[in-house]
Amino acid sequence: QASRELGLRHRFTKPYCPQTNGKAERFIGSALREWAYGFIYHHSNQRTAMLEHWTHHYNWHRPHQGIGGVPPASRLPGNNVLQVHTLPSKASHLLRKSSALFVPTAPRSASKQRRI
Repeated sequence: QASRELGLRHRFTKPYCPQTNGKAERFIGSALREWAYGFIYHHSNQRTAMLEHWTHHYNWHRPHQGIGGVPPASRLPGNNVLQVHTLPSKASHLLRKSSALFVPTAPRSASKQRRI
């Protein structure tokens, strides 16, 4: 109902046809490669805690090839409330000190995965 009040319309894709939903499929692939399987977690709670950090990094800091190498948040209008953001702190103790939160952008072999 809230969507309708905002004038938003739900559009459906063809069933079992990922080509019609490329942006979502690309996001899922990136999440699996960079967050879920990009690090070795000792417990599933660690993986869950890192999701908030990864989505923050993905939207605010990670360059996206399809939009000219800038993060999606850079394309928001200047007066957008989302421009004011803070780094989630729930899982900060799980991160190793480095200049970037998430470095891997290509699949890693099991022997090269990062340990948290």
